[in-house]
Amino acid sequence: LGGKELPKGNFQVHEYGLVLDDKEASGEGSKNIFRSVALHSQLPQIAAELMQLDENSENLRLLRDVFLAKGPESTSSCGWHVDDQMFWPATYQLPNQPMVDQTGINAWIALDDMPVNNGGSLAVAPASHSDSVSWRNDAYAALGFDDTFGDGISKDELFRVIKSGKVDTCGLERMAPRIHQQIEKTKKEFSFKQGDIIFMNRWLFHRSTDVTEKRKAAVKVVEDNALLKRYSLRYVTGSSSLPRGFMTELSVLGTNGANSGREFNEVDGEWYPQCWPEVGDDVEEKIDSVAKNFIPVAQEKLAVIMTEVMALFRTR
Repeated sequence: LGGKELPKGNFQVHEYGLVLDDKEASGEGSKNIFRSVALHSQLPQIAAELMQLDENSENLRLLRDVFLAKGPESTSSCGWHVDDQMFWPATYQLPNQPMVDQTGINAWIALDDMPVNNGGSLAVAPASHSDSVSWRNDAYAALGFDDTFGDGISKDELFRVIKSGKVDTCGLERMAPRIHQQIEKTKKEFSFKQGDIIFMNRWLFHRSTDVTEKRKAAVKVVEDNALLKRYSLRYVTGSSSLPRGFMTELSVLGTNGANSGREFNEVDGEWYPQCWPEVGDDVEEKIDSVAKNFIPVAQEKLAVIMTEVMALFRTR
């Protein structure tokens, strides 16, 4: 992490990307280590192979990178889910097996040792991206995934849905307790070592795991604010598209909506850098330009929107 002091607190998240942060280099003349991992490591090559992409006709881009750290007293967690369009901002059609799904790959990297009996990491539902699980379509419906919303949703419709309380990406246990119990019976948890990586299909159901009492007790002996850190990279094809509806996506807010509905290959600005079969020319300078000239404005607009959204959650 570039030798920098880590943030304190029980839950830290940078959900809109450290790759797009021009301040993440650890010193003058040094590189942003997150960009090195996301764009210049073997990860894009592995993701492309898992998606069975053809290097002669297809390319891969970084859709989103997320840094997250969870402390021993954190109460923040997300139940069984697949990422909604706030966290996976691309159009979708629900997967139709047995075709190879090329929607995207999530590379989840453990930045600390995370023994399974300590919690604080990740659980997955094996094969839940395929039609081999009986509950999959019911889970999509409970979470509000529908092909009619795949190209986005209007602001009025989104706010109506939020206010109704009928959609909650992290709330499958509340929305559909029977399905939650079915998934729990077949879940897989892992003992991660620092540097371990799990690759997940975009449609694989997963959830965060709570920090256990054993972990809490161990941390208090060592350091009150020790954090379990992980880094998530989401890769998509360049021919995939941003939704056309109302979005909280910075690339849309920062360009006054000009990027809405565009293929990632056609987006103005280096918001989604190409990383396979080769990295784009002058990518560092282009990313820094986006970070300096567009992201501050986009973040101001996002803050206004999220104030409205959180007010809706409080009133429902």
